Amino acid sequence: MPEASRKSVAPLFAALCIAALGALIYFGQSAATQSAPAYSTWNTSPDGAKLLFDGLREAGFVQVFRQFKPVSIQKPRQATVFFLGVEAYDLDNEDAEYFDSMEAAAKRGNDLVIAVPDESTYTFKSDGEKTLLGKRWGVHFVSEKGIFAAYPIVDKTWKEAGADVWQKPFGKGSITLVGKGQRLNNKSIATDSANRKLLYALVSQYPSAVFEEAHLGIQESGSIVGLARHYHLQGLMAGFFILAAMFVWSRSVSFPPAVPAEDKPLLGSDTRAMLTELMSRHLKNQLIATCISEWNRTRGHAAAISAPVETNAVAAYMQIQQALKDKAKFTI
Repeated sequence: MPEASRKSVAPLFAALCIAALGALIYFGQSAATQSAPAYSTWNTSPDGAKLLFDGLREAGFVQVFRQFKPVSIQKPRQATVFFLGVEAYDLDNEDAEYFDSMEAAAKRGNDLVIAVPDESTYTFKSDGEKTLLGKRWGVHFVSEKGIFAAYPIVDKTWKEAGADVWQKPFGKGSITLVGKGQRLNNKSIATDSANRKLLYALVSQYPSAVFEEAHLGIQESGSIVGLARHYHLQGLMAGFFILAAMFVWSRSVSFPPAVPAEDKPLLGSDTRAMLTELMSRHLKNQLIATCISEWNRTRGHAAAISAPVETNAVAAYMQIQQALKDKAKFTI
């Protein structure tokens, strides 16, 4: 590719790179908000919790954080830790390790808020079967008004802290169970002042609020590639790298390929032969006239001669020789 064409391609490639990077950021943010699960603080839909997160952060009376690792790994202290949208079925079927880690986090001086929505259907255990949730925390779920909805019932170890809100102490901290947990999503917070008062009551005990996202499936990947894989941006990144590869290829290989120049042997091997070759190339059909013109220009003291009328090389040479002998002065 000619150098001028390559220079003209460079600004276009730079613009395409900027556009691709902008698209990557835009689609990454869009994917983060649109593909995030319900009750996630990245989700802007009515079922999300981004309004809750942003409202607390802008209010400024508590510090607000997201947490992408379980409390057993990333250990918060002196914080209200929210577990929003915990399904009753999942909570009712947790193992001993789950309850150990939650109780240990509470004992470190935190209040763990577990919000259980009653909107989803729930398959109950058979009569007389007590789950680990009932054995460890004294909580079980029942149906309400004949619908298989998850409504929690707690034992006497829990203290009532509001409408459908119960709190149980564990060491220096506590665990708070919120029934009808959909009260803490974007729609409910925006439309009902009672839910905003509930939120304030939940976070007023500690100076910071942490929204745990790991239980919703959003965990820290540790790399940009991991985030791109989570938000399904592999195609966009592949297109960006293909674009970069095409630019590098266009800079190194001309398109369409240039026609290779035919090699012409250089005739002659000395000065006389080189001069003859140059004269035959550049003075074709004008060699004799050019030589006579140059003779007349440089030989001002001698008689000028005219170009021969003969076209035959030998006859023309003999005519020039005769003109030089006669010293006849003619102008061209």
